[in-house]
Amino acid sequence: MLGRGCAATKHFLSLTNIVAVFLLRLNPVTSHSSQHASAEPPADEMSALVALFNQGQYAVVESKIKVLIARFPRSGFCYKTVGAVFRQQGKLPEALNAMRQAAMLLPNDAVAQHNLAILLKQQGYFVEAEASYKKVLAHDSQFIPAQLGLGQVLQAQKKFQAAELNYRQALKIKPDSLEVFNRLAELFAEQGDWRAGLRLANQYVKAVNSPEAKSFFVKCVTRAQLTQVNDETLANILRGLDEPWCNPGELTPMGATLVKNDVVIQPMVGKIVQAWPKRLPANELFDTTGLNCLANNALLKAMLVSAAICDIALERLLTTIRKVLLDLASVYPISSAPSNAELDFYCALARQCFINEYVYDCANDEFVRVNALRDEMIAALEQNLDIPAMQLVAVATYFPLNRLPNSERLLQRAWSDVLMEMLIPLVSEPAEERQLRTTVSQLTTIEGEVSLAVQNMYEENPYPRWVKRFFAIAPATLNDLLSSHFPIPFQPLDKERDIEVLVAGCGTGQHSISTALKFKNAHVLAIDLSLSSLSYAKRKSQERGITNVDYAQADIMKLGELKRSFDVIESGGVLHHLADPWAGWRILLSLLRPGGVMCIALYSEMARCDVVRGRELIAQRGYASTLEGIRQCRQELMEAVALEGFARLMTANDFYSASNCRDLLFHVQEHRMTLLQINTFLQENNLVLLGFQEAPETLSAYKKRFPNDPAATNLEQWHIFETENPYTFIRMYQFWLQKRK
Repeated sequence: MLGRGCAATKHFLSLTNIVAVFLLRLNPVTSHSSQHASAEPPADEMSALVALFNQGQYAVVESKIKVLIARFPRSGFCYKTVGAVFRQQGKLPEALNAMRQAAMLLPNDAVAQHNLAILLKQQGYFVEAEASYKKVLAHDSQFIPAQLGLGQVLQAQKKFQAAELNYRQALKIKPDSLEVFNRLAELFAEQGDWRAGLRLANQYVKAVNSPEAKSFFVKCVTRAQLTQVNDETLANILRGLDEPWCNPGELTPMGATLVKNDVVIQPMVGKIVQAWPKRLPANELFDTTGLNCLANNALLKAMLVSAAICDIALERLLTTIRKVLLDLASVYPISSAPSNAELDFYCALARQCFINEYVYDCANDEFVRVNALRDEMIAALEQNLDIPAMQLVAVATYFPLNRLPNSERLLQRAWSDVLMEMLIPLVSEPAEERQLRTTVSQLTTIEGEVSLAVQNMYEENPYPRWVKRFFAIAPATLNDLLSSHFPIPFQPLDKERDIEVLVAGCGTGQHSISTALKFKNAHVLAIDLSLSSLSYAKRKSQERGITNVDYAQADIMKLGELKRSFDVIESGGVLHHLADPWAGWRILLSLLRPGGVMCIALYSEMARCDVVRGRELIAQRGYASTLEGIRQCRQELMEAVALEGFARLMTANDFYSASNCRDLLFHVQEHRMTLLQINTFLQENNLVLLGFQEAPETLSAYKKRFPNDPAATNLEQWHIFETENPYTFIRMYQFWLQKRK
């Protein structure tokens, strides 16, 4: 997702304010009023220029201001104005020259010094910018924009301690300032001081409670490498999973570490891992308190219902507990059930198994026993007989309830609240998706061996399965989003009209929902091959009240038939699954309007070397891309985790659910690219690279390696950087482009 608004733009004093300052300075009571009056144009002429500027008539203002400068060669207003015009036109060197002149003519004018400092900072003149900011603060030490600007130029010069002191001074002035917290957060992030960042993040969330604060907390807590946390941090982790503050899968690896270090759970995990693949019975697992040590762990329960748990040891713990549940299901009669806390935990385990699509290993004896329980349930549903609660939950940990005959009848029974809460995602929501399938229109035919194979794969396994995640809720214009995220000049789109956006390959809706929410006045067409994915996406969109997305089934290779064009096209992780990715990319380009922008994500040849090894192993062993084949493959890889080439696969969240693992290792069609290939394609197709959508740490490391490329858009140098750091693009190359007019 693109970043927040540019502080430099926000703090550059507007032309209206510049005129207001000058009108104040022309007040006869000031000691130098006659001198200023003779140096500056009449107030009505200044106001007329402001009106033209606000109408966007920059060329007219530039022409008129040149005439005024000839009449008033020592006019600070004139140089400020022409500097503002040049800045709006993207002529930053010219803007800087004009603002230097304004600051020289008005050495005691804080406005001139501040605007000069911003331009100096933008163009990398940090020492001069530092001096200008200090002049502003000498005039007004409480002016937070200057405090922040000074902190940024100190940070750019690697004067981290001084920058932190400056930001903290600003925080004293305004303790609840979102922007000051943001700057401090970026400072700690640049230094990689995640523990100090986490202390700030807890304070940040408490003081501001903004999306930025929550995002920073997630970034810090997932990078701080903690084995224990205090109560405040744990409370925020639980909030982060529940609300949520991110994709909950970001928090589960760190959460797994904390759970495994629980003083009661740790020895249990140790016994299970040592005994594996044997499933230990309850009497060897639990003390006299039974399941309570797990049932009372708030973090584990929150993780179970939020995202697939991405940890081998906890997976084996939960696989063993599932077997304990199966044993219990034959003990409890219809009229009884375990304690509420235990039942709540088992229901959460069932939801976890549904989330990971039953990817856990299943021994032969378990399979026979749970099949018998499932057959009993099917008969009970058919004959309207009672079903014990424990039997329902046990079957739900091994099989998707929504695929049972007459599964909708489960929703008509009088279950306890905790059981009904389990049945909503397991039965009710899939039923809703089946109904929504009939409402999805088809824009193109789907033909070709590869397209049909990929469609079939995603009909069986929609990707990615997700429960909830945080989405940005402060939409911005496309121009503002691009200018805030990328330093390179771009051709702005018409600000007055709505924009048309195509999401080519929307999957299960995370991408399309994010796009619909981040752009102001956007109409989104989201397409995919898979009706299963589209119905999932449509349900999730309706769940959030999204009304500006239309979902349709279509094949990218057939989109040329649409006879439509778009301002923005986004295609993330899709083109590399086509028979010919480059041909598919060119088809998308044919739909992009001149001056339009495109966001593309592609697999990296270097970063996926471990995936390639995994795919080679699968081919050697002959594992089928079925649920059982995926289970068997995962177990072998887990046992071979210490072998070179496989350990990194265990760190991929996609490894821990069936659909995602199939997409990761069993995909029917996968291409991988290099940056040099992409560079050639951009040159051949008249495209401008605006920049990568990468973590700040990655961009900072690249700029340190290649200081001659501050915009970070030289793909040949990025290729060198990736060669030196081959896992840089482990998630994919993700970048924004503009089609030249």
